Amino acid sequence: MLYSRYPALANSLPRFPLLSGPTPVRPMYQLMDRLGHPSLFVKTDSLCSPVWGGNKVRKLEFLLGDALARDCREVITFGFAGSNHCTATAVCASAAGLGCTSFLSEQENAQYVRKNLLTGFHAGAKLVHTSLETMQQDSERYVADQLRRTDSSPYVVPAGGSSPIGVCAFVAAAFELAGQIAAGELHEPDYLFVPMGTAGTAAGLVVGLRAAGLATRVVAVSVVDPDYMNGEKLCQIANSTAELLRTLDPTFPNFRVSAGDFMEETGFFGGGYAHITEEAAEAIQLGMEDESLPLEGTYTGKAFAAMISYAREGHLHDRLGLYWHTLNAVAHPAEAQNADFRNLPDPFHRYFTEPAQDE
Repeated sequence: MLYSRYPALANSLPRFPLLSGPTPVRPMYQLMDRLGHPSLFVKTDSLCSPVWGGNKVRKLEFLLGDALARDCREVITFGFAGSNHCTATAVCASAAGLGCTSFLSEQENAQYVRKNLLTGFHAGAKLVHTSLETMQQDSERYVADQLRRTDSSPYVVPAGGSSPIGVCAFVAAAFELAGQIAAGELHEPDYLFVPMGTAGTAAGLVVGLRAAGLATRVVAVSVVDPDYMNGEKLCQIANSTAELLRTLDPTFPNFRVSAGDFMEETGFFGGGYAHITEEAAEAIQLGMEDESLPLEGTYTGKAFAAMISYAREGHLHDRLGLYWHTLNAVAHPAEAQNADFRNLPDPFHRYFTEPAQDE
């Protein structure tokens, strides 16, 4: 849909094909019954590709396409130890024939951290333990060293894939949703609930919905410390992305995103990254019981909890709420999960030897 509307982008935004096609959208009837019949839908990116699932795959189509167009041999990226983004980057980079190095910092321990570390390592990623304070310095030193040794500079994929090129993927995703609305799969949503970590998903949807002529309000549910990511920074990411698209295709609409174009929801963070709140725990339970929808406590459970809260408080009365499901559902390779964690670098062993909270 984005390329049919703006055909110049097809040649100026190279992609490495990963997506299987538009991801499904459906009503959540059981949850609607439980909550008193608000209109609630879900759009599921969980199985968007046979390679991997979740929202990161959309961004990686564009980021890896750009890396290949620049003749890079390796990508580097960043995140917390259990980063879904770093795992997705490792798996998808391997599919594209690219090396991968992940710079990973400390976080609260959880079962998914173990899974992601093993899967990323199995996919061939080099795992580098670092801190938030030294991550940029460490990665810059690595890039300089690689350039000196191999005469090739690694392609830098920012945390969450939330560079303007990566964010363009969710501009395209908004046009995908517009196509599903036009096809009658759902009415135009009033609210669209999505986690806000590095904000690339939310920012791209804000830009894309506006460009597609939809009035849907994105509810960006904060899952990280507001000093790290907030509505002001989301605006900056969104506007940088819109400017890139206008540069590549001057017919792309000329507008600037401001705080009034979306809703920043901070009430479900819980005071710590990867800290599972009571609201998220309930959302995880209801998502599975009512809709067979697997959620986790760091991102998706908090966004789903926000939608449930809005429905209970009457904010979705006579309005349609859409939850955009961003969690991967492609199985972690059994060979990876059965591997000995002691093959990983020593700083990551504690995630396997110390107590871990549930998903």
